Amino acid sequence: MRREILVILLMCTLVSAGLDQSYIHIVDREGNSEITKTMDISAFMTDFEDGSMENVSDLCSIDPELRCSVDGKVITITESFSPGEHYNFQVDYGIPFITYTLTQKKIPTDVFSVSLDKLLRKAGVIEGGVEGSADAIDLYNEEENKENAGFLRRFKVNLSYQITVPTTIDEARAGNVSGIVDGSTATFDIVDLMEESQPIVIKNSELNMGYLVIIAAVIILGGLAYSFFKSKPAVKKKTKKTKSKK
Repeated sequence: MRREILVILLMCTLVSAGLDQSYIHIVDREGNSEITKTMDISAFMTDFEDGSMENVSDLCSIDPELRCSVDGKVITITESFSPGEHYNFQVDYGIPFITYTLTQKKIPTDVFSVSLDKLLRKAGVIEGGVEGSADAIDLYNEEENKENAGFLRRFKVNLSYQITVPTTIDEARAGNVSGIVDGSTATFDIVDLMEESQPIVIKNSELNMGYLVIIAAVIILGGLAYSFFKSKPAVKKKTKKTKSKK
């Protein structure tokens, strides 16, 4: 029984408040992102006083600094991210394609743990404690991830991570785990990712219109120059008249 309690505590810390959670990660061409986390906290509502969710909902609607919303027992929080700690972003300008590569190293449970903690405190739902109780899920940490994935499987936790990039995805995988691709969006099961313990790699590409325009302009100008010089009449050489001898 004591072990089961520890498992539940570990699970709650890991997922930062709920049993069903999803991340929607939208990336632009510069690699900057908006990540929205949606969490169902119904399993923990018994710990909240009556009217707590209404307080949170009111706060989300009036505080512009808190990018959040409440729908029943579901809380949604949005945060801005840049390449660095949680993911890398690389752009390769080739001919004829520009290739974008996003490498997700960590699931940002740490950032959203702090955001949720701040939201609940500001709404007066919780008091005391330590802010940001969860660490990021490090997709390279094989030993810890596999152990925690086993706990999450046991409790049938639904955790999804969805990434949307500007153009159609060419490749979406984390080691041997392939994402479910729909156009420019790839979706992964986080528990699968933890068991695999490899970073998510998303590759997408688009025509390098800048280079193509330059190449086309060079070809057109070259063709015009060739036509001009070819059509220009040849200069007749002047012949010297020889004087006749008397």
